[in-house]
Amino acid sequence: MEVKISDYSGDVVGTDWTPALLAAFEDIRVTGGSIYIDDDIKQESQLQLNTADTDYTNLMIRGDTGSVNQVAVYPADHAIYLNTNILNTVIRDMHFIGNTITDQGNPLFYAALANVLFSGALNKTLLENVMFTGLASPARIVFLYQTLARVVNCKFGGCSAADVVHAYAVKGLLMKHTEFYDYENFRKVYYDKSQGRTNWIKVDNPLAENTANTGIVRIEDCRFDEGSSNAVSIDGYASILDGCRHNLNGGGAGYIFTNCKFVTIRNNWSGYPAQDVPWAVFLDCGEVIIENCNVGQGVARVQADANTRVKIINSPNVTLERV
Repeated sequence: MEVKISDYSGDVVGTDWTPALLAAFEDIRVTGGSIYIDDDIKQESQLQLNTADTDYTNLMIRGDTGSVNQVAVYPADHAIYLNTNILNTVIRDMHFIGNTITDQGNPLFYAALANVLFSGALNKTLLENVMFTGLASPARIVFLYQTLARVVNCKFGGCSAADVVHAYAVKGLLMKHTEFYDYENFRKVYYDKSQGRTNWIKVDNPLAENTANTGIVRIEDCRFDEGSSNAVSIDGYASILDGCRHNLNGGGAGYIFTNCKFVTIRNNWSGYPAQDVPWAVFLDCGEVIIENCNVGQGVARVQADANTRVKIINSPNVTLERV
């Protein structure tokens, strides 16, 4: 079953489409189905979707080749909160945008207080062909929690958060054909919220009881533009990075791995590494293989502790330092 958001325009309060989204979800809450965002909308309050009192539901939110949801819900904790008995969630062909305010001291700099998108305790979460532009949060833009997550063909431009994407205690993560940029131009408007960012991608699993269910993190054909943030920080997951590109001239480190059973980085290109910034750091990581990696305009420094075995294959200008 699919419902169109334009059919719920009567539920809009002022310019806030959140009540319309809730009404649309109510009509598919029991059976499951798709909410088709067939026009641009604005969201000014938290959208919380769950099905605690029903059977498990499959949900899709899809746009019309990039329908825009303008997010301005601060100080609400979340813009979109998906949790409890939603079995599988797909968000596809959407564009979430913030505003052009660049003063971090201005409360309106933020789109949400905690997360722009929270997807937790779901069986599977898929973000496909989704853009996030000019969004800021003190915490995260996307928070994936205890779900098998896939992020494919997405783009984060001009976004700011402690962690732009944070996967916490996930059952596995595939990040593919996804780009992270300091800035974005959209409809002749320039967005840049480069302050306050620590990681483009953070993955960790502090919940010991989930260790047995931990899957693999795969990051493939992704691009990380320059900026003060680290490209990838992973703790506690076997990881494979394949075919990624990263500019290191903004001061952030490249890849940081801790407590990973094994790590493979292959077919990677990195440009302009700063002398005081490591290309990769490995702590208590078992076995690491770096293969067919190229570095432009400098030398990539790999730092590893004594508990990590490192093999470097066909990767000129990649050097190993013991820490």
